Amino acid sequence: MEAVVDNANGYPFFIQQCGYSICEEIGEPGRIDYMLATIGMERATEEFDRGIYKSRWDRATQRGRQFMIAMAQDSSLSSMNDVVERMGKKSQSGVSPIRDSLISSGLIYVPERGCVAFTIPGMKGFIERSNAE
Repeated sequence: MEAVVDNANGYPFFIQQCGYSICEEIGEPGRIDYMLATIGMERATEEFDRGIYKSRWDRATQRGRQFMIAMAQDSSLSSMNDVVERMGKKSQSGVSPIRDSLISSGLIYVPERGCVAFTIPGMKGFIERSNAE
């Protein structure tokens, strides 16, 4: 259970999806060991990639995707200064319309002044796994 909770990154729905995937795998009541938990996590991740993450990725414009790729280089919050630099822009005003569009679409939010973060946990991992461009 610890592995599933750790892998959920604070996203309860991921835990539900893991549980569902584990139940589908075992088919009948039995002990859930680390191997089954791993299978559940892999299947939940695949399901999230196909559904939740991909649908959000597809909603973004090409420039919005570039912005999120720049964000995905950080472990949690992204400094707007770092995003601006990674996108090769000179100032935040060059990316403000992109940021505002992503916020309006519910893809990112501003947790504190000068920073942005993904609205759903795991989006960074999706971007890394899919080699999104």
